[in-house]
Amino acid sequence: MNITAKRPLMTQLPSDFSPPVGVKVYRQRSVINWYDNNIYHIYALPEVEHTLEDAKMQIDLVKKLFGDEKVKVLLDLRKASPISYNARKYYGTEEGNGNFVRTSVLVNSSFNKVLANFFMGTIKKSLKTKMFLSVEEAVLWLNRKG
Repeated sequence: MNITAKRPLMTQLPSDFSPPVGVKVYRQRSVINWYDNNIYHIYALPEVEHTLEDAKMQIDLVKKLFGDEKVKVLLDLRKASPISYNARKYYGTEEGNGNFVRTSVLVNSSFNKVLANFFMGTIKKSLKTKMFLSVEEAVLWLNRKG
């Protein structure tokens, strides 16, 4: 389902992670997505496990929106429910992250940052991914050269 960002939707999202009014928003079963300022934003919904089917729908949407174009991703996992093993495994494949050139992942604690960095290091080395505690730092890293 796609909708245009309106105030009621934005109240469901963290104040530091929401689309500007008027930006097209895509609501899927386990995530809310939008593209703004050359960054594809993904908000993982709380209390909804992200399954392999959800992961494939997410990548299908990315391919529909961007074709073969490479995109930077800002992923908010601060309140996310678990991501299934099969979904994580899929995201570690070329098919599951082929469009992503760089990914910033928001986590809610330094401990989660260490765990997430360890996990990401075991998946795919060619995808530049880094964990952050703040949206500002995550966006700066996504936009830097190199």
